Amino acid sequence: MAEQKQKSTLMQLVLFILMSLVAFAAQMLIGTFGDKLLALCGVDNETKSIQLGIESYTMAGVIAYAIANIVAKVVSYILNRKKTFGAVNNLVFSMTVYVIMCVVLIVVETIIAGPLADLFYKGLKDKGVAYELCKTLSMITYSMVDFAIVFLMEKFVIMNDNLFKNSKKEAVEGNAEEAAPVEDTVNDEPVVSAPVVEEKVEEAPVAEEVKEEAPVEQKKTEKVVEETKAEVPVVEEAAPAEEEKAEEAPAAEEVKEEVPVVEEAKEEAAPAKKTAAKAAKTFGSVEFDLHVDGYHFCIYANNGQLMFESQGFANSDSAVSGFDTFKKTVLDPKVFATVYEDKKGTWRFIIAKRYVGECYKTRKQAEDAIESVKRYTAEGKIVNYEVDPEKEAAYADAKKNFNKGTGVDWEKALAIPAKTSGKFTITGHEGRGFFFALYANNGQLLYGSRYFATEDTCESAIDTFKKAAYLNNFFIDKDKFGNFRFVLKGANAGNVYHGETYKTKDLAQSSAESVRKFAASAKIIPYDPNAED
Repeated sequence: MAEQKQKSTLMQLVLFILMSLVAFAAQMLIGTFGDKLLALCGVDNETKSIQLGIESYTMAGVIAYAIANIVAKVVSYILNRKKTFGAVNNLVFSMTVYVIMCVVLIVVETIIAGPLADLFYKGLKDKGVAYELCKTLSMITYSMVDFAIVFLMEKFVIMNDNLFKNSKKEAVEGNAEEAAPVEDTVNDEPVVSAPVVEEKVEEAPVAEEVKEEAPVEQKKTEKVVEETKAEVPVVEEAAPAEEEKAEEAPAAEEVKEEVPVVEEAKEEAAPAKKTAAKAAKTFGSVEFDLHVDGYHFCIYANNGQLMFESQGFANSDSAVSGFDTFKKTVLDPKVFATVYEDKKGTWRFIIAKRYVGECYKTRKQAEDAIESVKRYTAEGKIVNYEVDPEKEAAYADAKKNFNKGTGVDWEKALAIPAKTSGKFTITGHEGRGFFFALYANNGQLLYGSRYFATEDTCESAIDTFKKAAYLNNFFIDKDKFGNFRFVLKGANAGNVYHGETYKTKDLAQSSAESVRKFAASAKIIPYDPNAED
């Protein structure tokens, strides 16, 4: 143990890198093949509806990601404890701090990954750097910072034998010479336990010395003294307190705002500080962007999660006007908002029978999303569209290649054959709205629409959908996270249908082809008010 403690910092760093590479290899192995194995067990590995940081994942991907991270952290902790630092401190306290550190780092990564990638893209896009490369740079940058933080925390806190002492082990080693002469006549347990009591008595003055320092601030106000005394017990757990302080940074700002209340001389400065603090506190963002079907506005959470995406608008001014209408509507307390479960078993919110949110796993998540969208809409940072030649070209190409269906005999084109290969169903009710779903001949759900105000408008939308699919007006769209989906454009600007999000362009095209194959000849099952919706 003495030899391990004498290792130089450089040697520890080299060993830490090697042990971390072993843990990383385990993580990559599980992350690469885990989702495929889970897919074989029936876990969804097609629909990417879960956003983590700057990447979207399927349910199988999320589970594999979680397992891979947990295994990597456990392997890293065990190897570094035994091989790198040779730590013999208290295992319970050491593991507790390690788990807290890992959770904090994962949460921070999820929050800043998107903004960091955007920052790189903002600075490098003029040089022709793609957003995918900026995402990679973001992950590399954070990984380097994460590596440094973990090494320093493990060396000076988590694996530090002086902070989390193993009392029984030190007592036995420190009193071995005293215990030897009386080994034959005295019970071992009293000899071991006695020094532990003495150590606790010696440590007590440390806390008392801290309390003696507290009265230095007592001259200003009695409240400060009371708060200082209440915080004295934290001295015994100095290491965890540093992490908690890092998480609760906003709280520290609030304390600073209260100080001028005690000192009357600074009362005039208080309003300015409060105003500045409030201005710096921004929730989410409202971003305008160009897609193949027009200009969209999107509501994003702080962590980059997409909360709502609008339909396409003909120009940027129309998109801004559309957001103003959206904002006025969702912030109106009289406007009705509800949630519903679609044919895929996922939940969505719908506001004012026209604004439909993203997919959520549970009803509670969809209900919470309504309030989140309202908050981000009211307080989110506005990010205007910046001209992107690639997006402009895709939009122009979609307009150029749009098939208007001139001269098509729709009665013949959409005639249902004797043996249909698919079906459309209509679900909903008068108070909430209606949506349609397209199924293949084997019962597989191919497409689920947004909500429509009435049954008639829903049926009309199916007719437009069938015609657009027959004309093959499918276009592949790419979002800010590098994912793909198909966009089916109808005859009118408002008749646009978006497919599911996929990791690759080929999967999005395959999805579009499946819809095209079944949509035109699928029969429509009339709405049944007695059927479950």
